[in-house]
Amino acid sequence: MLKKLGFAFVLAFVVLVAGINVQTGSIFQVQACRTLAECREQANQVADNIANLTGQEAGVGENLAGIQNEISQSRTDIAAVEGRIRALADQVERLEDDIRELQEIIHGTRETIEETDARIEDLVELVSRRMRATQRFNNSNSTLARLSAAENINDFVQIIRYAQRVANNDALMMEELSELIELNRFLYENLQINVVDLEVRTEYFLELQTEEEEARVALAETQRQLLEDEQRLQDQLDALADSRRSEEEQLAIINETAEILERVPAPNAYGLAHPMPGANVTSRFGPRWGTWHSGIDLVIPGNVRAPVHSAAAGVVTLSAWDNSMGWWIIVSHNINGARVDTVYAHLRYAPPVSAGDVVQQGQVIGIKGNTGHSYGPHLHFEVHPGGFAWGSPRGVNPEYWIQF
Repeated sequence: MLKKLGFAFVLAFVVLVAGINVQTGSIFQVQACRTLAECREQANQVADNIANLTGQEAGVGENLAGIQNEISQSRTDIAAVEGRIRALADQVERLEDDIRELQEIIHGTRETIEETDARIEDLVELVSRRMRATQRFNNSNSTLARLSAAENINDFVQIIRYAQRVANNDALMMEELSELIELNRFLYENLQINVVDLEVRTEYFLELQTEEEEARVALAETQRQLLEDEQRLQDQLDALADSRRSEEEQLAIINETAEILERVPAPNAYGLAHPMPGANVTSRFGPRWGTWHSGIDLVIPGNVRAPVHSAAAGVVTLSAWDNSMGWWIIVSHNINGARVDTVYAHLRYAPPVSAGDVVQQGQVIGIKGNTGHSYGPHLHFEVHPGGFAWGSPRGVNPEYWIQF
């Protein structure tokens, strides 16, 4: 015998799922079966569907694992590139210091060159004047004239020394001029070297920085695409899992129906019996008060404790409290090899039977009452070929089955 809680659990699935097609992605759109043969056929179909979905889940799971490995590797690559970019940033910072230093050197060199250029111009002008004066002095033989006019040896020596000082000064100016010209040449050469060095180093680091940044952007884009692929695969996996769970729930419903059909002692060839003999119908099946009345209401005048009987042999699939139905029972029957559920609502007390119990036709399963959403003691009775489900179109007029 199935556990009582097991029946209640499966019935909850019946209420939520019975009569509704499986979710998108299901190969077979299966409804709750009505006969044992149909149940077995549908169970095989759904089992195959579950196996197919499980296989698809495994395939997508492998692809997802591969994508996740690629994401992990891309994160490692991005971290390495970012590390190189940080190291490059340090180099660029040092380069900026070097560039500033080179710029200062270049600026200082240019100032020095300007100063030496000015000094060279002065010396060139001075040397030119001295050379012109010396030439005039030599042409006029003034030195010989002054020597011949010397009055004594001291004058003669002074004249000779003056001539030597002039010659020495001229030589010193020429030497300074030569050194300044050489210094200028050296400074110009160093200036050009520093400028070229600055340009080369700046261009190199900028190119390297651009390459690293492009690599980082490319890796980030790759990772973004991988994350999109991961989400897409995860969505596929979730959809497959939802479809598989839907199929598993449907299989549980089918198996429950099959077990109910198997457990009833014998097929009832006589249909359903009156659930409350001697009662009058006070409200019939169909539209009522702007809503739909899914069963009939039965009352025995003057008897507020009339017993309620099972309309046929079957298995109790629900025995519980509901705010609308009050204390109520659902019994599943095997009528000529097909499942039929009967509903008994607004019972006076908690039912004496529980989910999973096997009951016989005519067995007392409760007392009529006024529990739940009710307006006086009565029995609300429903018939559902194929099994009960909230909002299911399976509910039919009980007067088609029973003469009231």
